[in-house]
Amino acid sequence: MSGLLIERRGGRVKVAGELTIYNAAEFKKELRQLIELGDALVLELSEASEFDSAGFQVVAWARREAERRGLLLRIENPSSPVQQLFAAYRIDWLDRAVSEAI
Repeated sequence: MSGLLIERRGGRVKVAGELTIYNAAEFKKELRQLIELGDALVLELSEASEFDSAGFQVVAWARREAERRGLLLRIENPSSPVQQLFAAYRIDWLDRAVSEAI
């Protein structure tokens, strides 16, 4: 397990490494803190080397929580593992802003 690197810059979160069941709690904790600040959030996932259903669940939770609070959440530059899992789940909101109408 190579782990997870989370780099925060304002409302931008760059994730590198394994976004899997082994790191999902850490990732959710970081996102929760940012969402509680009440600003728009951008997830940069280009360097996510692994992405499993636990990683997806955290991203889906963040999306719902941001939407509930009227915040914008966007996923940028998804890596191949992220794209593959979203495609397998037939999720179509990967490259769009979550709260476009808010």
